[in-house]
Amino acid sequence: MKTKRRILIVDDDRSIVLLLRLVLERQGYGILTAFDGPEGLHTAWEEKPDLVILDIQMPSMDGYEVCLRLHDKPETAKIPVIMLTTKGRLSGLEGLGAKRILHKRIEERMKGFNVGAIEFLSKPIVAKAVVDAVEKAFRVAE
Repeated sequence: MKTKRRILIVDDDRSIVLLLRLVLERQGYGILTAFDGPEGLHTAWEEKPDLVILDIQMPSMDGYEVCLRLHDKPETAKIPVIMLTTKGRLSGLEGLGAKRILHKRIEERMKGFNVGAIEFLSKPIVAKAVVDAVEKAFRVAE
């Protein structure tokens, strides 16, 4: 019997964790949760999930630091990480405002890739985008 893949969701917003849990459990994944960076690291180190979905902006330790520490340990270094960003969409923005947001988004993603993230999801959460990103992350990791 094939064991189901386990995904650790780390976000300080409990409603985001609940939404992601519902979407991913419907796809047959086992879900672990943590509500801040230190708890997320501890859970990852103890449970060795198959994938981590990690919010960037959290109190006490941001997602970049969590990702970096996760990938510093040999036993968790190969766990793929999808980062969650709160950066809004560009639709409806014109001129310098849109350019500044786009610049920030590019900086954020480059920083995430530099610490080991392999994919990004934007809030607000769209169920299909979550499923697609998770499936892509597993394909890339294999």
